[in-house]
Amino acid sequence: MEVQQPNYHGEFLKSPHHVWLGILTLGVGFLCAQALPLIIGATLYTLGRIYLPDMGFFRRWVDKRYENLRKDAALAQVRDFVQRRDKLLQSLSPRRRSRYAALAEVCRNIESASSENPALITEAGSDPRLRKLDELMWTFLRLLTIEESLDRFLETELQEDLPRVIKEAEAELHVSRRKWMR
Repeated sequence: MEVQQPNYHGEFLKSPHHVWLGILTLGVGFLCAQALPLIIGATLYTLGRIYLPDMGFFRRWVDKRYENLRKDAALAQVRDFVQRRDKLLQSLSPRRRSRYAALAEVCRNIESASSENPALITEAGSDPRLRKLDELMWTFLRLLTIEESLDRFLETELQEDLPRVIKEAEAELHVSRRKWMR
C-alpha cells in the first residue's frame, strides 16, 4: 500500500480548527460591528490560515487521522481475506478440510517454535517466514479448492458414460448413412 503524505493546508480547510479560527477571528470582528475589530479579525484569520497548518499540534492531529484511516483500511482488507478464506473452507469436502487443518496445525507449531526463540523475534508482523507460511496456507487452500472442482467435473463426466454415448452416436451415423444411400 502506497504511503501518501497529507496536504496539511488542504486538510486545514476541512478541519474543525478552521471553523474555530473563522469563528474566533472573523466572527468576533463582525459581532463588534466596527471596522477596526473586523480588520484585526481578518488579519488574524489570514495569519492563522497561513501558519496554523504548519504547527505541530495540527500536523499531529492530521497524522493521527491518516494513521487511523490506514489502520481501518488494513483491517478491512484482513476482514475481506478472512471471509474469502472461510467461504473457500466451507465449500471444501470434510476430507479436504481436515487436510487443511493438518497443515494449519503444522504452521501453528512452526510459528510457536519461532516465537519461543528470542533471537528470531523481530518487529511484529514483519517476519518473512511467517508471511511465507501464510502464503503457503492460502496457496494450499486454493489448490484444495481446485482439486475439489476437478473431482466434481470428473464425477459428472464419468456419470455420462462417454464410451456408450460414442457407440450410440456411431450407430446412428451408420443408420443415417444407409438412409442417405438409398
